[in-house]
Amino acid sequence: MAAKTVLNYLERDSVIHKMTGTTKLAFFLLFTFASMITYNTWVLLGLFAVSLAAFRLSHIKYREVRFMMIFMLVFLVLNNLFIFLFDPNQGTTLYGTRHVLFHLFWRYDVTAEQLFYMLNISLKYFVALPVAILFISATNPSVHRARVITEQIVELYKQEELDEVYVIYTKMLNSIKEEVEVKQLLPLKTHTFIKQEMLEAAKKKKGNVDETDSDFFIYPSPSKVLKKLVYNYVTGFIYGALVEASASEENARMMAMQSATNNADEMLKELSIEYNRVRQAAITQEITEVIGGAKALKKKKKKQVR
Repeated sequence: MAAKTVLNYLERDSVIHKMTGTTKLAFFLLFTFASMITYNTWVLLGLFAVSLAAFRLSHIKYREVRFMMIFMLVFLVLNNLFIFLFDPNQGTTLYGTRHVLFHLFWRYDVTAEQLFYMLNISLKYFVALPVAILFISATNPSVHRARVITEQIVELYKQEELDEVYVIYTKMLNSIKEEVEVKQLLPLKTHTFIKQEMLEAAKKKKGNVDETDSDFFIYPSPSKVLKKLVYNYVTGFIYGALVEASASEENARMMAMQSATNNADEMLKELSIEYNRVRQAAITQEITEVIGGAKALKKKKKKQVR
């Protein structure tokens, strides 16, 4: 079976997962941009708290992304080390003051400004890391998801557990129409490659071959090139199918919601008209009763006068 990738789609029933990919991408770019342009520690801490809250809302466990956390910590340590080695006075230059805590050697003094500067640098990465993990692990479809599916399909095909592989998905033709597509994924139609390989083999034996049916040569050989391309081709095709199906689903939902909204508006108009009619009838009835009562009283007074 396919090996489990480090960064993959983690299915959860959460608010973050229900967001569209565009929303999550905008959220990621906004947080990254905001964290990179500021050195205000309070702003960075606030952004970090929001990113942690979003990560918690996703219901993704920390152990599931432990490798990325460890990798980021190692990267931060090395990054801060090289910052200090190449420019130990960057914090002093940035903040305009210099408070030496202790001297190491040569030109390397540990200053409060440099430590504070490296703290802010670390906070920038900590702000972006949870959002980046959410963007990758909570976005479906994704290339990582397509790769996992591809590994499973190719592995089963290599083990001859599958003879043929067909992909059935929904393709969106326009905003109001979708259709079901059935495409053969494996085995690949390699007639052109085989023909090219036969031409090259014949050329090596005879020296001269009619190449009217061939406009190019493939090096080192069509079969070797094909072996390299199969995995990428299947991954691209699977990802395309996932995107088409997802777009069709979102479009169908949008059209259904639009139709429901239009129907609700029509119903509200009809109910409003009906309500106005009933109300007008009630008012008319009340006016009629008042007029009738007034006439009856008038007649009664006339009789009393006589």
